[in-house]
Order: sequence, then C-alpha cells, then structure tokens
Amino acid sequence: MKTVLLTGASGFLGRVLLNEMAHKHKVITLGRRESDIAWGIPQPLNPLPPVDCVVHAAGLAHQMRAKPNADAAMMTINDTGTRLLLKALEVNPPRQFVFISTVAVYGRDEGENIDESHPLNGVSAYARSKIAAEKAVLAWGAFHNVHTLVLRLPLIAGVNPPGNLAAMIRAIRKRYYVRIGKGTSRKSMVGARAVASFIAGLKGNESGVYNLTDGVHPTVSAIEVRMAQQLKRRVKSVPLGLAAAMGRIGDRLPASPVNTMRIRKLTGTLTFSDEKARSELNWKPDPALNELMINEKNL
Repeated sequence: MKTVLLTGASGFLGRVLLNEMAHKHKVITLGRRESDIAWGIPQPLNPLPPVDCVVHAAGLAHQMRAKPNADAAMMTINDTGTRLLLKALEVNPPRQFVFISTVAVYGRDEGENIDESHPLNGVSAYARSKIAAEKAVLAWGAFHNVHTLVLRLPLIAGVNPPGNLAAMIRAIRKRYYVRIGKGTSRKSMVGARAVASFIAGLKGNESGVYNLTDGVHPTVSAIEVRMAQQLKRRVKSVPLGLAAAMGRIGDRLPASPVNTMRIRKLTGTLTFSDEKARSELNWKPDPALNELMINEKNL
C-alpha cells in the first residue's frame, strides 16, 4: 500500500481515480472539499507531507471556455496551479509524480495514429496551459530525481462524461443532434476506469510521456448509437454534401455555429497511437464504449 496525494478528486476523472485508488492505497486529497487539505488556486501552498506518489488530476478544461477571462483562468489553474503544487512538494518530494494531460497539446483536428513524437502545436488556451504545465513537471522531476509520468488523454468515457461527449448527449437527448454523412470517421477515446485502474497499479518507477487510448478508436456512428440507445432516441443524418454547403454559407456569417472548419472537425478522423504505453507500461485497456454510460437523473 502506498500513500497517494490526489488533486482534482471532485472532478469527473478525479472521482473515478479516488474510488479506484482508495481500494489499494491510502489517499490524501488536495482541494476545496471538507475532507481535503485546503487549497484554492492561485493561493500558495504550505509544504506538503511526505507521500509515495502524487497524482495531479486537477485542471480546467471545459466549463469556462465560453466565460469571460476563460483563457487567463486556464493558464492560472493548469499552469500556475501546477507550479505552486510542485513548489509545495520540494521539502518532501514523492517517489513518483503523475500528471494528467491531454492530446490537445498536439493541436490537431485531423490525423491518424499521432504519437508522442509529434510537435506540440496546440494553440488554444487549454492546450497552451497544458504544454506549459507538462514542461514544468518534467523539468521539476528531472531536477528532484522524481519519476515523472505524463499521461495524454483523448475523449474520456464514463458516466455522464464532460466536454464534447456531454454536448453530444444533450443534443441527442433534446432531439436536435444530426449525423453528418455516414459517421465513419474515427475518434480516440479512453475509459475513466481504465485510466484509474492503470494509475492505481503503477509500481512507482515509471517515467515518460505517453498517450493512453483504448486502441479501438470507435467511429462517430458507434459513439452516437451507444448514446442514442441509452436515451431511447434515433439519430437523424444529413448528406455530407449538404453539410458542406451549409458550412460554406456559415463561413460568410460570423455568428453562425456551422462553418467549414466545424464540419471538417466533426467529420475528420482523429486518432492517437498508444503503442508506446502498451509496449513499455503494459497498458491493456478495455474498449472505452463499455464505460460510456448515461444517468439521466444527474444530467
């Protein structure tokens, strides 16, 4: 049994991590809950107690993108917050530091089997904040001789997932979701429980940067069907040619939610390679769609 310090335990992935790790380890949480070591970013942290491993899952991704000062908030939470945490660990460095990152750092809307060697071209505030935090974590780990593991995740499946999957669930539930074309493009996904089980089982000497996916990369239509069946809905579709024409019209209307770039993003394949994690870390996840569940009472 290890002593693990977990940040972000109240978040979507954090809740799953806490539940999984609590079965195997002593878990100390850091945040704003009553049971946490109190911390509110960007407040400085006092030196933290000795632990074997830190899992830093706290971060800002989806909930503030449309709000004022969202870009600054993401840099504060994701980058500055990470640096404050690292500073507080300098008195008692852990044996291992696990940082939850994102495939958004690559800055790609399309592509297949993108691996860890791809340049970090992400330009969104979310991507830039995670790139900066990754660099800080890796440099800190090297300086303090701490095993540092950066895990870049794609869409995360679970019960009532956030982000783009949540938007798709809402649209299907309210019957205004429309499939573009045949839905044959593929998207990388990973299950929250698969990630949590993997982290809970780490030996403590793993280091490096790794993509984690389920290796299945389901089609958009498979994702839609999985959701629609649970919601007892049918998914309508429009021909790709018609959608493309609508996109071109939207290009001329600045306020339009539909444009060529949006259509391309929805219909393009975007997958990431996890071969490095499979060969070096024995990563063997179950298909992420098995974890994609909808609890309508909590939507």
